[in-house]
Amino acid sequence: MDRHSLNHFQRDCKQKEQQVAFLQSMRQTKDERTLAGFEAGFNPLMKFTDPHRYQQLQDIYRGQTNWDIDYNLKMLERLCP
Repeated sequence: MDRHSLNHFQRDCKQKEQQVAFLQSMRQTKDERTLAGFEAGFNPLMKFTDPHRYQQLQDIYRGQTNWDIDYNLKMLERLCP
């Protein structure tokens, strides 16, 4: 899931447990983050040929996607006791 989708994630308190499990399953591991950095680094033309994928890889590598996941998890915790 890209950052745009995570930023527009619709929280539903009736489905809190399923949403928490889904978000946690989307979190990238350190190895996945490293591989995303290598993929973006070894394909410099991707910035021009597939800019959306390149940005997605950069977001994963920098940890921005995991940050957005953490934000949504915290909001679910606050809004859905």
